[in-house]
Amino acid sequence: MRPPGNLGSRPGVESFAPPFPTPESVAPPRFLRDLAEAGLERRLGKLLRAGSPAEITRYVCRLELELKQVAARSLEDAFLIAWDVARFLEADGIQRGPGYSHATASLLLFALGVTDIDPVRFGLVFERFLEPAAPWRLAWGIEPGASGEIVDHLFNTLGRAHVSVVEPHPRVIEALAGSAPSWVDVALSAKTLGPPPIKCEEARYLPTVTFHDSRLAKTLRVKALREGVDLRTIPLEDERVYSLIASEGLGWLEEDSWVPGGDFIRACAPRSFGDLIALLALHRPAPLFSRVHEQYLNCRAGRDIPIHPRLESILAETFGLVLYQEQIIEVVAALTGSALDRAEATRKMLTREPLQIEELESLRAEILELSVERGWAPRDVAGVLDDLVRATRWAYPKSCALGVAMSVYWAAWFRSGATLR
Repeated sequence: MRPPGNLGSRPGVESFAPPFPTPESVAPPRFLRDLAEAGLERRLGKLLRAGSPAEITRYVCRLELELKQVAARSLEDAFLIAWDVARFLEADGIQRGPGYSHATASLLLFALGVTDIDPVRFGLVFERFLEPAAPWRLAWGIEPGASGEIVDHLFNTLGRAHVSVVEPHPRVIEALAGSAPSWVDVALSAKTLGPPPIKCEEARYLPTVTFHDSRLAKTLRVKALREGVDLRTIPLEDERVYSLIASEGLGWLEEDSWVPGGDFIRACAPRSFGDLIALLALHRPAPLFSRVHEQYLNCRAGRDIPIHPRLESILAETFGLVLYQEQIIEVVAALTGSALDRAEATRKMLTREPLQIEELESLRAEILELSVERGWAPRDVAGVLDDLVRATRWAYPKSCALGVAMSVYWAAWFRSGATLR
């Protein structure tokens, strides 16, 4: 089969993080690999010692793939800075969430202790985090008021000339109407930056870390410490938690504005953790307007959409519906045989606005040609592409919904009075 050619490719701009001070005589790539391998062993020691060979191989190969992609873009320093910030938060007692936004898709960040969500277990796509031809960005959910301490730590570690707070976009400032933003963007650069804060246009192609205020992150950690519970050991299929959500909704969580749809979630009554992730992803204007939540609930009740056998592993968790951007990436890869980074670039092309009819038809023709070469029936491909194009209107990153779902579940677990056996 010929290579996918220009399928989804586009030029990009790469900027580098400031060099991270590694131990003497240890190069950043070696230091990062050593940290990652030791961290993965610490995180998954029991699995790696007693798991099946196939399961162990999945993790080892995934970590190797991520390290290679990081090396290809010379991003070792950026990931080491993230590791260092996570260490600082732990040492200083600053509470953080289990994972914020697309960062949950990285096994490398999980191994480094930056996130607490296993992306292999939940089927997340690393390429959705480390997007092709896009600057490196990492977001954190931390306890309110702590960002200043973290910025000072970055100043001390990397030098003030290479770290700067970013001024919000003028439209954002206008929308805030005099209120302080609940987040801080911090740009990193190997080159010397101007006096802080720098304009958002200056930071557009720079590696950036964002710290979002999250009262829930602090609340959860305080409860966990008080009750002697490791949040990561809480089972995710406790029926008492789902009964609580079905009866009370999530209105009691309104201390954090990023937790959506308390009444909606109560009415839909999630039955499992995967269900909770899906419903949080569906409670947004686009899927609600398209009534996708009704389709989802109908499918959950047993009226499944037929799934092509070659897409079963991708779409079974959402009953045949395409709900997540990661599913679009994986379906494109399954059709064309392209790598996930190229499939992610194709997804971005499909969601670009405005996408001209001629561009869409050209892209469809290229995907069809590649799919037929791989043994797909043209009629099947046409139907799948129709579904993908429709789904671009509402598909949401599963990685983002998962981080919210984890915090929501943990909070509901404490509220339900559940205990670890």
